Amino acid sequence: MDFAEQLLRAVSAEKKELNDAFEKQQSLSQAEQRKLGILLFPVSILSQETAGSFTIVGFQTSYAINESYFRKGSSVRCVQGNWSGEGRLQELDYNRGTFSLSADDIPNLRDEPVTIQFVPDDKTMRCMELGCKLMHEHPQVEAFLAFLDQQNPSEAVAFDHEKLNPTQQLAVGQLLGSDPVVLIQGPPGTGKTLTLSIGIQQLIARGKKIIISAPSNAAVDNLCHLLLDLSIPILRLGNEEKMSDRVSAFTIDGYLENGSDKKLLDHLKSSLRKAENTANKHIRNYTKEAADEKRDARKESISLRKEIRKVGQDAKKQLLESIPVIAGTPVGLFNELPKTFLTDVVIMDEAGQCLEPLAWLVASFGKRLVLCGDPQQLPPTVFSQHAKQLGLEQSLLERAMNSFPSTLLNTQYRMAPAIVASINPFFYDNRLETFHLDRAGEIRFVDMAGFGEGEQQDEASGSIYNPDEVTTVKRLIEVLSIAPTGTIILSPYNAQLGLLKIALPTYTISTIDSVQGREENTIIISLTRSNSDQIIGFLKDYRRTNVAISRARFQCIIVGDSATLGNDNFYQELLDFIEENGVYQSAWEYVE
Repeated sequence: MDFAEQLLRAVSAEKKELNDAFEKQQSLSQAEQRKLGILLFPVSILSQETAGSFTIVGFQTSYAINESYFRKGSSVRCVQGNWSGEGRLQELDYNRGTFSLSADDIPNLRDEPVTIQFVPDDKTMRCMELGCKLMHEHPQVEAFLAFLDQQNPSEAVAFDHEKLNPTQQLAVGQLLGSDPVVLIQGPPGTGKTLTLSIGIQQLIARGKKIIISAPSNAAVDNLCHLLLDLSIPILRLGNEEKMSDRVSAFTIDGYLENGSDKKLLDHLKSSLRKAENTANKHIRNYTKEAADEKRDARKESISLRKEIRKVGQDAKKQLLESIPVIAGTPVGLFNELPKTFLTDVVIMDEAGQCLEPLAWLVASFGKRLVLCGDPQQLPPTVFSQHAKQLGLEQSLLERAMNSFPSTLLNTQYRMAPAIVASINPFFYDNRLETFHLDRAGEIRFVDMAGFGEGEQQDEASGSIYNPDEVTTVKRLIEVLSIAPTGTIILSPYNAQLGLLKIALPTYTISTIDSVQGREENTIIISLTRSNSDQIIGFLKDYRRTNVAISRARFQCIIVGDSATLGNDNFYQELLDFIEENGVYQSAWEYVE
């Protein structure tokens, strides 16, 4: 069995795991489903608005939402009585969020109780299955695989730029070369996105057409922002409700708003809003005339949505021919682009987080492929243990780097030397250099061992929380005079985030997974786990800890229980390092 077949089996295992779990969970009570994290109920609907061809629904719960299933981009099913519609989760923050629906017959969701269900993403799974098949069937993908097998990259094109250091210039030189595949490793704070943006600028100056992609919409938009700063035209494809406000002007709808079809589009959207308002209007005394009016309005809504889509399709064809940079996630691009579409270069940013079949999916649109990211940060999300064993959790970038030379961006500009020294030996073989050698900073560990009652489990969501650790975080903030501005507090557990938000409402509080790519002056990490069995859960993926620590510019404070962590070799070595080179304290030192 070759690797493509193995990968296809892994995708099938992942699909089966999600579908089997979903089917099994449907027989459980609503309370049991909610505890498992796959059902939101009760739910308060805060808003319901039309946006183009989508309906955007805002909601809130009275409990922490389990982000293992419900995360930005997840498929969800909204159910009200006998009606149900599938959509995508757009935003999520502890117990509030928004999701989009594309159904044509959506009722007023505030009229009756609503449940929101997690749904396995069959669309992404189908795309992944196709990505595996492309490894045998697509000439571009086969050429990329053959080149990687040769393990013989060419010399980079000589390139000099005043804003780039030597390794960044080397990376751009490789982008400008002729190799079918280029691998670039960009650890935290090394200017990976800046390097790519300048490389893209140089490619466009040479008349090249480019696709840029990343596994998340946030990462796509981050690169788009830098390209817009350089006055590079882009076309942003995908679900517009997941995009940043700044790039919305560069979507198909955005170009339409400023083009010759604006008046027609405005008229169609205005008519759609009126029709949907009529269709969703709450009527106390129902009559046959009122029922007919609502039915006719729903029919009109369906017709108007089709007209709006037709205008967009015509505009997309013209824009694809004229704009030099096309941007989107792998699934978003594959769903939007003609299957025969071909560009000069496909650039995948944050490639270390991209499932390999999805990487091949977008790679099929390019004559050359550039993979840029960091395998030492968060890997792709995979639920099935069998799929992990078959290699699905390993990104294409990580697999390729195991045998093919890559360029390491080796100078980091973010972290103080004291902070980068804590991750350098564990993740980068001490190859990272620090530009700001005189930047003052510290890494500190506050030990919860022997302090408080340890972790607890939230009965509603199943998530872990630790009230005593929240108290310690709050107290150390007071003692060390850490201001809300310039500070992010992190935890891998959503229930812990809920307690932190209640205790520290003016501070930015987030999961570790959602801050990759961000940075701040001070980072406080609440590891949360504290138990006699030394179970550390999410913390076992050490790359998550690397992401958390490397967000900090000047100060990184880790709060955790050494008695729980100490049985793990990585954490014991990290704590030994901090005790010798940083600040190591007991939580008792912060008792009033």
